[in-house]
Amino acid sequence: MKSKIVRTITGSMLLLLGSLLMSCAGPEEGHQAAHPILTGAKTVAVSAAPVPDFYEAVGTIHSKTTTVISARATGHVTRVLVSEGDRVRTGQTLVEIDNRDASVQVRRAEAGESEARESLAVLEQDISAAEFGRAAAEANRKLAASTLDRYRALHDRRSVSDQEFDEVQSKLTAATAEKERTNALLESVKARRNQILARIDEAAAEKSGADLSMDYNRVVSPVNGIVTLKNIEPGMIASPGIPLLTVEDENAYRLEAQVPDSMIVTIRKGDAVRMELEAATQAEIQGRISEIVPSADSSTRSTIVKIDLPPNASLRSGLFGRAFFTLGDHSAISVPSTLVVQHGQLTSVYVLDEKVVRQRLIKLGKVFGDRVEVLSGLQNGDLLIVEPHESLIDGTEVRQ
Repeated sequence: MKSKIVRTITGSMLLLLGSLLMSCAGPEEGHQAAHPILTGAKTVAVSAAPVPDFYEAVGTIHSKTTTVISARATGHVTRVLVSEGDRVRTGQTLVEIDNRDASVQVRRAEAGESEARESLAVLEQDISAAEFGRAAAEANRKLAASTLDRYRALHDRRSVSDQEFDEVQSKLTAATAEKERTNALLESVKARRNQILARIDEAAAEKSGADLSMDYNRVVSPVNGIVTLKNIEPGMIASPGIPLLTVEDENAYRLEAQVPDSMIVTIRKGDAVRMELEAATQAEIQGRISEIVPSADSSTRSTIVKIDLPPNASLRSGLFGRAFFTLGDHSAISVPSTLVVQHGQLTSVYVLDEKVVRQRLIKLGKVFGDRVEVLSGLQNGDLLIVEPHESLIDGTEVRQ
């Protein structure tokens, strides 16, 4: 009985194992999937052609006009009217400074000028009186002189005594002395007037200087531009020579690139330069060399080349950029950048070889606009698959 049960279980297990083997049986060995087929493919033959030879240099964007603004008087800052990024115009008030000393100087100068003008008014009256006294003395002198002439004739005829003649002569002497005294008095008064006029001019100059110092309470922008740096806050002390704000002209920027000494001999002022700026809205920007610094940096063995940039709202000082200086040309194979396939660190293109698509590895060189130089992997006459391109795989059969 027991052996019969064992034989039954063994038979059931064999039947189950057979079923599993039949369900796991695969397709017929040697059968392989067919290659995909592509019809109507467009190709283009590659060939070497002259391409520009250039040197790539990196640089930084700077504004052509950068103004560092400082105060012209010492005082506490009461208000700062701008922030970084604000656009300002010429003459716009940027910072206000509490400069009470200037107010005191203005009042003192005004008081001095007023006092001098009052003294001048009184002195003008003195001058009028002195001029009147001089005229009277001159009249008395002339009368005494004519009287003396008449008495001299009478004295010669012995018609008047010596005493009478001496009295008339002494009157002329006294009249002459009085005229000289009034002349001296008038000159003295006029000299005092000149002194007072000088005091008035001095007071007016002091007032102008004080008014100018009052203007120093307001720090204004000397140029149109944008505020790029603010070093001051209300409550801080502003002094001449200490930078408060930095304003740069946002309409004129340039790229300052470092070029090795070995390359600088091929670059000339006025040359056109192609540039790539990471922050610019355009992929490429054309500029011209405006300046080549005449001295080289001994530590880097390079020279700074300044390239003027066209107006662009996205430009700012400190941004990174690349400049491509044309050195000549050479013969090379190039392909459209859209035909290059990137797989990690590997680059390849699809080539038609004996009616079969082959994915061929290539080594890329420099980029020229929408084309890229191929250093190795292609030869003249190779056919590149142009369309369709997105769904290609290696081994695709091409039929016309």
